[in-house]
Amino acid sequence: MNIRKLRTQITPQNNDARNECLRSKDRQLIIMLLIQVLITILCTLPFSVVNITSMIFQYLITLFDYGDAINTFYTFRNEMKCMIMEAIRFILTKLGLERFIPSERQGQVRRITHEKAVSTMLQEIHEQLEKTIRMSLQTTLNQVYKEKDLDTKNRFAKYSNQLNDVKTRLQRETYGNTHPGSRENSTYNIVQQ
Repeated sequence: MNIRKLRTQITPQNNDARNECLRSKDRQLIIMLLIQVLITILCTLPFSVVNITSMIFQYLITLFDYGDAINTFYTFRNEMKCMIMEAIRFILTKLGLERFIPSERQGQVRRITHEKAVSTMLQEIHEQLEKTIRMSLQTTLNQVYKEKDLDTKNRFAKYSNQLNDVKTRLQRETYGNTHPGSRENSTYNIVQQ
């Protein structure tokens, strides 16, 4: 009865030829898979490149369209401003109120004054920012130096303690576990020997 059970069990065969055949089939399948993947990539790559470039150009075109709309708006605004100023100038001239007409020189003076104010304000902000950065860097450097000094002092104390420990160990080994200040000093030990 046990022999029949053993015959019906599935067991791996130690057949090297069969294993080599399976390995070669696996290699062939892997090569076929890699070739298929490579062909798929090569076939789909041009379409993906075309789609990506068309998408990029489409975004650029929409940006240019927005820019054109903004540009036309500001051009219209400037033209309307000039036309309104001409109309106001014409009306004030007809009414005999030329002294109330804002001259171009006054506009230039206002613009230059505004630009000077802005530039001085920016310069002051720049100087304040530079001072603030210098002060913050100086405080940071001072903190770093203090921390380094403290770290150096701690390390020096640690090394001096280690040196003292080594010194005491050496003295103990040299004097035979006795302290040099005790009655059993080195000369006493030498005399005994």
